[in-house]
Amino acid sequence: MNRAPAIIYSAVTLSAIIGLCTLYFIPPESLGYDVCFSRRVLNLSCAGCGATRATRALLHGDVAGAFHLNPFYVLLLPVLLYVWFVAGQHVFGARKPLPVFGMRGIAVILILMILFTILRNILRW
Repeated sequence: MNRAPAIIYSAVTLSAIIGLCTLYFIPPESLGYDVCFSRRVLNLSCAGCGATRATRALLHGDVAGAFHLNPFYVLLLPVLLYVWFVAGQHVFGARKPLPVFGMRGIAVILILMILFTILRNILRW
């Protein structure tokens, strides 16, 4: 059995946990620059703009603040966590892994992401 996918999945998960712990203590605003490429170069907010600050707000229990920063991300986060969990089940060979979204589900998420990006730039929210 090839163990590389399990090692990669575990390394990425551990890296994410370390990143979340760092984000809990270090606010992204303290970095002194804007990490969002689209906002820095194009002056447009992408669907992910505010996700880092929203994650920090969620880590501190501020759901309303996180929703204000990026409502799409906050609503999509449970879906993303579910997909990551299911990916782990597949990597580690679970006998009955939970179902994954089909192409229609992915298409719906992408369409919603595009619509959110357009609306947030038109409404400047």
